[in-house]
Amino acid sequence: MNKWLTKEEQYQKALNPNQIQRIEDPKLREIRSKHWLYRHKIFMDEAHISDQELMRLYKLDEEAEQREIDKYKKAKK
Repeated sequence: MNKWLTKEEQYQKALNPNQIQRIEDPKLREIRSKHWLYRHKIFMDEAHISDQELMRLYKLDEEAEQREIDKYKKAKK
């Protein structure tokens, strides 16, 4: 079994921490991990954040992550 994720797998919209650790490129792994940790943090603080705010923050971070991934892909070419 191959330890690293394929290119298609590492760009899936949602990855869990185990999958993120299987991303071979350290920069991409850092991007994915940073955003996963932020989203995990806001979900863990759900008692202090309304559902609407939680979803707003989640969507904003998803967009920010996608922009970072797109920038990473461009720089990689």
